[in-house]
Amino acid sequence: MKTFFYVTGIGLVFILVIALLASPGDQNTVGAAEYGADWPLTVDSGVLACRKSAATIRASGTTYALNGTARQAGHTSIEPIWKTDQVIAGQELKKSLGPLIKAANALCD
Repeated sequence: MKTFFYVTGIGLVFILVIALLASPGDQNTVGAAEYGADWPLTVDSGVLACRKSAATIRASGTTYALNGTARQAGHTSIEPIWKTDQVIAGQELKKSLGPLIKAANALCD
């Protein structure tokens, strides 16, 4: 009986370790429904991630850079899906990426 509990205990610890290593704890799904009018992208949602200080969002099968570290790591520019807020004197002003960058950076901590 003692052996049964020992083997069961080791098995549970092993499963817990595998689950923790496999879980994407540094990701978070976000979207237009959550951010409302402040949603800065032309896609409806994406998955924020932060690895080695590279803040990214994955949308429509592409991982886009949200910061310089992510751009230097070779991730795609956010420009193609970055929503225009307004046009002043012919210049496009983009919606703020600040809330997304802040949320992604929180995943780095």
